[in-house]
Amino acid sequence: MNYKTKVERGACALLLAEGVSISDEDMEAGFCWLETWDVLMPIKSYERLADSYGDTEELLYTGSVVKDLRQPVYDERILFVKNGTSADDLIAARELEDCSGRSHEGCPLPMLRAVWKTKPLLLALPESWVRA
Repeated sequence: MNYKTKVERGACALLLAEGVSISDEDMEAGFCWLETWDVLMPIKSYERLADSYGDTEELLYTGSVVKDLRQPVYDERILFVKNGTSADDLIAARELEDCSGRSHEGCPLPMLRAVWKTKPLLLALPESWVRA
């Protein structure tokens, strides 16, 4: 994922993809919650689970990592991180998943696999935080 905007506050950062914004109130709350959590990301959809993304090969691989595809996925276009924590491992793992060549752009499964592989202290935010 290429992030267009980076807002930094001390050891914390908000990363935003192109074409996405967040309200000032949500941004303040997100930075506040990073006192407790290492990573914050919104849920991508309340209607679709992981099993409805990707092709058969990617679903099989993702299932081998996460075990059960009946779970929500994250919208990584908004990502709050606390540097120097498991968030660093998550970002590195996500980049490796991107290089695997299994996923098409915009597919949420590489991030889901990265979350499961690194197990960050993650707070799932409401999908309403994403303003596209």
